[in-house]
Amino acid sequence: MRVFIPVTDFKASQARLYVGYKSTAGHLYPRIVKNVCVFFYPEFWQDVDDHESLPFTTRRTQICNVCKYHAAINKGNSPRTGAPITEDQMQRIANRHPLAVPKADTLSTLLSMEFDLLDRTNNQDYLNGILDLLQKGDPDAVYGANPATGALYSFMNFDEPTTRETCVELAGQLKATSAKYPNLDPDLVQFIHGRLCTDDSGVADMETADKPKLGHRLAQHCVAFFLRLLHRNIPTWPEAAPDFIEREVYIALAAAEEYGLQIEAPCVMSGNADDKAKVINCLRLVRRCCQSLDDYGKKCLQAVAEHHGGLLKHASIEDIMNKFGNCVDIASAQQLMKQLGALHAALFASQTKVVTDMAKKLDNYVVEVMKSLSME
Repeated sequence: MRVFIPVTDFKASQARLYVGYKSTAGHLYPRIVKNVCVFFYPEFWQDVDDHESLPFTTRRTQICNVCKYHAAINKGNSPRTGAPITEDQMQRIANRHPLAVPKADTLSTLLSMEFDLLDRTNNQDYLNGILDLLQKGDPDAVYGANPATGALYSFMNFDEPTTRETCVELAGQLKATSAKYPNLDPDLVQFIHGRLCTDDSGVADMETADKPKLGHRLAQHCVAFFLRLLHRNIPTWPEAAPDFIEREVYIALAAAEEYGLQIEAPCVMSGNADDKAKVINCLRLVRRCCQSLDDYGKKCLQAVAEHHGGLLKHASIEDIMNKFGNCVDIASAQQLMKQLGALHAALFASQTKVVTDMAKKLDNYVVEVMKSLSME
């Protein structure tokens, strides 16, 4: 009686050996058999080194590993199954992986677990774990969140000087967003704001609101990074020379602009932000939706095509049904049913492609609008 082992894509974790019995319609019913009851031919033992001197249990383990190796199409171990993490809910839908989860859901679950452990054990190590999760979950979290408060809006208004009380409030709010954020000097913040209210020549013209100021180069979501950088680079305030401070302000502005390109700006902007910037930011969100919709449509069509297989040439559905009526066996009928399903999938794909084409056209239109706004 022959013994069989199933063919697997990768090396199986266990060697399950089967024997067939009770032949019915040309098929045998499988039953598991122990490896101690199996006689292995000499060609199997060739891959086991010095098998004659090995203990019985070790010899059986080695021969089972040889069987698993030859039964695997890919000779390596099965890849580890992991849950892909997407940036948002739209990308999770487009991913179509059963274990896909948005980044925000993953972060909230881990934070909930760490907080529960902190609450139960009162171990401060879990508090550090929460801080690490926040910093890993969002690169901008190291500089704190962006508090949408009156103090921040007042600081972003470069058409008039700010007050020391506003700078004290802003410094306290930025410190509250992150335990690692430094204690800013309100006088330094006020001095820096006064420099941002001037133009490149260093002249502050508060009567002309349309004249570009240095502060217009600073985005609201980069304020925390900008002020922290100046706090670190000007440790000798207020003894530092004005020329030194001015040079550091220009360096920090350039760094904040580069930082703003790496970190996506929030969709809610300051009330003093330029209307054009608001429109461009909104168009970027529209582009992301269009791209996600196009990606989702392609993955849906690919999944349907892989499920039904290729579509052969048929004149019409009636042609398939006529062939179905003339089938002489079950295999031919099953093949035609698969073709019928593939034909319906192709019709579905042609209708869905209209939606993806519209998303592409909208994306191209948004790109042209953004180019025209950037050139103005």
